[in-house]
Amino acid sequence: MSMDREERRPGMPAEAPKPVVLFLDDEREILSSLHRLFLNEPYEVILTDRPDVALRWVRKGGVSLVVADYRMPDVNGVEVIRRIRAVSAELPAILLTGHPGETLITQ
Repeated sequence: MSMDREERRPGMPAEAPKPVVLFLDDEREILSSLHRLFLNEPYEVILTDRPDVALRWVRKGGVSLVVADYRMPDVNGVEVIRRIRAVSAELPAILLTGHPGETLITQ
């Protein structure tokens, strides 16, 4: 007899939901690398190359962390994080850049 979530024996702890990490990068190769890197980690990973899709995921709820690239074609990562914070002010976010000379602290 298998036990699913509805058939737990009394006293058995419920399985905790996995934290959800949302990665946003316009380079699919980077997203593919991130997918491989986090494949066996205890997180649910969402990958997207579109800021509007990232914002939709945040609006749906359940995202634990956003990791966004700084340089993207239509909008930079700082602006994306501003939009995300307008929806979910306390959601942690990490900004990545492959360009070490970028001055991001003031933004």
